[in-house]
Amino acid sequence: MELLLKAVILAVILIVIAAVGFYIFTKAASTTLTRSEAVQTVVSDLGAKSPAANITVINVTNSSLGTRSWAITLRVTYNTTRPCPTLEIEVFDYPVTGLVPSLDNVYTSDCHLAQSLADAPYYVISSPYIAITRSYISNNTMIKDYVDTYGYNNTYVTATFVASNTTINLANAWLVRYRATNAKYSVYAILSQSGSVIEAYNASN
Repeated sequence: MELLLKAVILAVILIVIAAVGFYIFTKAASTTLTRSEAVQTVVSDLGAKSPAANITVINVTNSSLGTRSWAITLRVTYNTTRPCPTLEIEVFDYPVTGLVPSLDNVYTSDCHLAQSLADAPYYVISSPYIAITRSYISNNTMIKDYVDTYGYNNTYVTATFVASNTTINLANAWLVRYRATNAKYSVYAILSQSGSVIEAYNASN
């Protein structure tokens, strides 16, 4: 009986030692997680889940959710050269919440703008992907006919913010270009900062 009691006590002691060792190991591992390691883990995981995504790290700070965690803000885009690109901003608090985003804001997707953008009359466009989507869903006849004629998948779109350009008499506006591979000309749209199409015109490639 005494031998059995000693064996039980020894087993309990070993379990406690193992538990303490595991705690120290996990604490040390989380303490030594560097900023670059956290970013690499999150970006690699997201890239594996969404191989078609273009992922850009916007900001990395200490997370407010954990003392040994990082708040990693990413811009995630898809179909960036098409008339309907997708733009998301995702925030990961890693490792405290794992590889699930704490915040996921979808600004454009499937030719739709987030309702908050669509309803905001004084919204200032801060991304070329929002400018592209705004121009395409504006119901401008010239843009719609161009894409319908030459094909969505044949049309490449870019958007550039122009602070000032005296040559084309343009300031504080977005210049969006639609260029189809099988067309001899491009369509340009000039958008105000809030997304209204001011003018659309053709120009040779």
